[in-house]
Amino acid sequence: MGRVMKNRLHLTRPVCGAARSANRDQRIKSQAYLTRKAELMTAVGGEAAYLADLEDRNKWAWAYNMPGPHHKMGVMEAFDRYSESGNHGDRNHLIKDWAEQIGLKSGSGGNVVVPFATFGWGEKLQPAFWVLINHPVRPENDAPTAHVQLFRIHAACAFTTGGT
Repeated sequence: MGRVMKNRLHLTRPVCGAARSANRDQRIKSQAYLTRKAELMTAVGGEAAYLADLEDRNKWAWAYNMPGPHHKMGVMEAFDRYSESGNHGDRNHLIKDWAEQIGLKSGSGGNVVVPFATFGWGEKLQPAFWVLINHPVRPENDAPTAHVQLFRIHAACAFTTGGT
């Protein structure tokens, strides 16, 4: 029989506001995050290829016409913050912050676009923008349906279907 491991639960106060952002800045520089990011960037052809794809304003015109953190902080920093927040488990806080600070101020009702990647079963891993629908109105009325990829939920993770 295997060895029994005892798990310890450490309860801490939630980190809020500026402290949460400062904490995220530190986590993005951690070796654990940088290793995970390097693996993903290798899978999409390298960081330079990832940036070249998502900074192509002709290809991604719809994403550059929608509110998102990439306008102010750049594609890679927005990617880092979004990706790392998933690793850490506080993506809901980041999305809430971006919805309030960027989406609501733009008039989109809180909707924002973030740089990430398409992936999933039978999908080629490639750079992509994701539309995060935070507005309570029907999303098909808010999203640019001619270009946006819709997501289905599988095993509590969002994977793109590759369709529109």
